[in-house]
Amino acid sequence: LKLKRDAMLAGLEAELGNTCSWSRPAGGMFIWVRLPDGVDPIELQVAAAEHEVSFALGSDFHVHGDEGPYIRLAFGFAKVPDITEGMARLARSIESLRPS
Repeated sequence: LKLKRDAMLAGLEAELGNTCSWSRPAGGMFIWVRLPDGVDPIELQVAAAEHEVSFALGSDFHVHGDEGPYIRLAFGFAKVPDITEGMARLARSIESLRPS
């Protein structure tokens, strides 16, 4: 899992280092990503699905279901090359939704 986590963190840094912020978990199988202002997580879910990328909405894990600018990425079952490509696809999806 460490190799996969590190691949996802590297992909996030390379693709979204100036756009998003994220957690750096010491363990587990998930990374929380804070989206940039103006990017709606639900709209992003639709856009990312068009690029065959999926993630969980942060609101799914909030005690009151509150919407917020967060998504949860899982790396446990993915292969490293798929993680790397997935981060590039996610970045393109986010960029397509950012306000001008």
